[in-house]
Amino acid sequence: HQILTAARETAAKSRHLYADSVDVLLAMLCEVRGVAQNALREVGVDCKFVERSLNESVSRDETNPAYLKHLLVKSGAAAKWLGDNFIGAEHLLLAQCQIRPSAATDILTRLGAQPRDICRAVLRAAGHDSEWQRWLADHPEL
Repeated sequence: HQILTAARETAAKSRHLYADSVDVLLAMLCEVRGVAQNALREVGVDCKFVERSLNESVSRDETNPAYLKHLLVKSGAAAKWLGDNFIGAEHLLLAQCQIRPSAATDILTRLGAQPRDICRAVLRAAGHDSEWQRWLADHPEL
């Protein structure tokens, strides 16, 4: 909830009508602590890099509220897959890596962080490293 609220605030400050994948990514990265932030840092991405990338020509392609709804559905599925009773930042990040193409995954890829590597880092940070092969099998789009 906090991440989506922060994403909506970022979108409003940027004069965007709706929060998109980049707003959600920035909210996850700029958290003080959390599984998603730790996983992204493990693959070499931090808030300053993403903010710098936004100053370049970036296509912000999620321009409607359907993106957040789709993200929440995928996040819920990730939480269920991991056996969690709530949706946290780690689930949002796993879902965001599955929704492609998106502006956020484009930025991450340009920074050298592949969605597949991010998912592995999330599983490791969440204590599910032993389930990596099963995650890949269940999510062939990665």
